[in-house]
Amino acid sequence: MTEFNFSKYLTPKTIINLSIIVGFFVFIVPLLVSLGGEVEDRAESLRQERGRIASRSESISRLADLRKTADEAKSAYVVLQNILPQREELFSFSDYLESISKSNGVNTQFSFTGEETSSGPDAPGQSAFRVVNNGSFQNILSFIKDIENSNKFLVKLSGVDLTGSGKEYRATISSLVFFYD
Repeated sequence: MTEFNFSKYLTPKTIINLSIIVGFFVFIVPLLVSLGGEVEDRAESLRQERGRIASRSESISRLADLRKTADEAKSAYVVLQNILPQREELFSFSDYLESISKSNGVNTQFSFTGEETSSGPDAPGQSAFRVVNNGSFQNILSFIKDIENSNKFLVKLSGVDLTGSGKEYRATISSLVFFYD
């Protein structure tokens, strides 16, 4: 067997070339590690910036939706104001009930009970009242239907107590009338 002789290949030129290659790797490897860390830092910075941009974009989208909803709410609020009377208009409520009772042929005694809730951004105001009617059963029913179907005041009946017999009945009606401030 023949022995391999390295000394024949290790010439000064080869040693210089190997030294240059090893020196190059000694210099390049730390440089690449350093650049890799910097690239990772910049990539993380870009990911965070992308997240901020996505968040802002979502916020702008929500703002556009809110503006659209606000416009719809304004139109609904105008409709609500046209349907519900203002609190001051409740002073004419007793006259209104009196005219309905006359048209239905019943005698009426009306009073607010003092229970009142002011209107807020989410709900209208309401004022409780009580009406006592005397008349025929059919006339009292007509009176109740007329106040339920009123186009001037929004009324919610909370209770009706009916007593009597024959031609004469007495109805005590507990209700709420709605308004806005």
